[in-house]
Amino acid sequence: MKPLRLLVVEDSFTVRKLIEICARRRGWEVEFATSGGEGVRKAIEARPDVLLLDFVLPDMVGVDVCGHLAADPSTANIPVLLLTAKDPSVLRQFERFPSVRGHLHKPFTEEQLVERLQAVFGDGDGATAAAEVVARRSTTPEAARLLFEVLREGLSHIPAWEAARNGQPPATYFAQRLLTPAVMRSLARRAQGRSVSTHGGSRSQGAGASQVFRRAEGFSARLRGLTPTPRQRHVLALLDAPVTAAALAERSRIELPALVQTLRELQGLGLVRADGEETRAGQPVVVLLDRDEEGFARPFAALLASLARPLELVPVQDHQGLIDAVTQRCPAFALVDPALLTGLEVRGLRAQLASVPGVRLLALVGPQEESPRDALVAAGFESVLEKPLTRAQLAALFDTETAARRAAS
Repeated sequence: MKPLRLLVVEDSFTVRKLIEICARRRGWEVEFATSGGEGVRKAIEARPDVLLLDFVLPDMVGVDVCGHLAADPSTANIPVLLLTAKDPSVLRQFERFPSVRGHLHKPFTEEQLVERLQAVFGDGDGATAAAEVVARRSTTPEAARLLFEVLREGLSHIPAWEAARNGQPPATYFAQRLLTPAVMRSLARRAQGRSVSTHGGSRSQGAGASQVFRRAEGFSARLRGLTPTPRQRHVLALLDAPVTAAALAERSRIELPALVQTLRELQGLGLVRADGEETRAGQPVVVLLDRDEEGFARPFAALLASLARPLELVPVQDHQGLIDAVTQRCPAFALVDPALLTGLEVRGLRAQLASVPGVRLLALVGPQEESPRDALVAAGFESVLEKPLTRAQLAALFDTETAARRAAS
């Protein structure tokens, strides 16, 4: 059985040394990161079996690290064991992350570390138990893994939804929020990709081989808010013009079933489309998250309606309303007041909208607000607009959208 691979994200030299000694004695493979950013990067590159995560790091806290990991499909399912000297009540912050399996209170001994791994992963030696969990995870039925990948973000909102349910029947209440049109489209696309890669018959492989793929509209803007896997990056770099899957497999030196699987994953992220694929991207709709109804929303709606190419305004009141409206209406634009979102919601917004191709995500700030523009752009917002918006600004935005569509067609 392969040795357990650990990634330890911890800035304390003493703790790192203790874990290193424990790992060496048991034949585990261990890699270290001393900051949250480095830990996220190494998790994406190394895909460890288990991640030991310090609660407080020099550049961010553990809950932010978990947010970054959850936003990337390649790291969302890595089991996490928290290391903290704080009161256990702080662990409530991690309840929305199913990958967090438990915690270990500092200071701890080598024996306590092994015992905690046993408690998290099962009986027996910590390394063996965890490795068995990894093996079981790799043989989990495809349907279950696929369903969890698609529903993961929605499942994280269940505690908040439950608090607002007010006695409504739970089955229909949660189904309406989890099984949105965008989720069902994403599920269908991913299922199609899995069928190509898992069924080795000549018919399914032949269909995938002859399919022509290209980069999706709005590719560059969408890519800024995502963290593709190394294989996905490699395929995207080669996909500089429309090409069949068979030709791309030869260029990339990736086996055809695995390549088609990767292309379907990129379709699910809205980065790649197949020729002949119907798309509703960029509908003449603007989704607005801004609670200044009298001072901005109503005049803004009238201004949109007066354009040469009128746009419909769809106002929403909160983060979940924004996600639902964008995934259901596939708008050309989504304008968001970032002050109405938490820091984690802002940073994860682009990844949450990955299944909606073509939407332009714009931050909307007041004239007197001090907004971290660079941070908003880094989080995936295409640009930062200052209220009030003029008719000329709106016309320029829509003209840019029209020009981009013509260039891509």
